Amino acid sequence: MIKFTLVAVFFFVAVFIVGCNANESYTSLSGKYTYVWDGDANTYIFHELYSRNGKLIPCTVKEYVYDDAFIIASQKPNQNCNLRREDSLRTGNELNYWIADIGRDQLHGPLSYDEYIKMRDKLKVPEILSLKDSN
Repeated sequence: MIKFTLVAVFFFVAVFIVGCNANESYTSLSGKYTYVWDGDANTYIFHELYSRNGKLIPCTVKEYVYDDAFIIASQKPNQNCNLRREDSLRTGNELNYWIADIGRDQLHGPLSYDEYIKMRDKLKVPEILSLKDSN
């Protein structure tokens, strides 16, 4: 009887743990960044050392492209995001833009569209890395 009880408890704990994370998906990007989808409004990109370096592209990431050198993303500010940065909420932009420079270990953003274009030129981001949903 004790054996059955232990197996049943283990089964229910395992189902609970799997069920809690069933709606999240993770995609590894370059430079130790990860894209997280946790529902349409809760999508963000974070650096694995986020708790120490604060490198986060908060909700709601609308689109992203990347290669070994850069991650480019557009983000619509979302006050209900699980992980958010207050500076991305105060820009007044309908869309913010972000560029992670992997080689220099820098995250640029939130940027307006004009700032984004200037930063792309300054960093020499390849044309192939273009967002479809840009202005």
